[in-house]
Amino acid sequence: MPVHQRSPPVQQIIEGRYVEREKLMALLKEAFGEGRFVVRLQLNRWILSVPKLLTEEQIDSCCSLQ
Repeated sequence: MPVHQRSPPVQQIIEGRYVEREKLMALLKEAFGEGRFVVRLQLNRWILSVPKLLTEEQIDSCCSLQ
């Protein structure tokens, strides 16, 4: 039986100025599933370890200006 391997996570950095934490977490859970990503806020930047990069449209949907 073939073993399915997951791709290693990629790192994505998002400026945190207008990103709402709740919206970002909901997006990540919907896009990747619980436990398949790591998020931390450092120096007003969201640092993500995710299976694949988020699109600009996805990031924009997490902004408080939306």
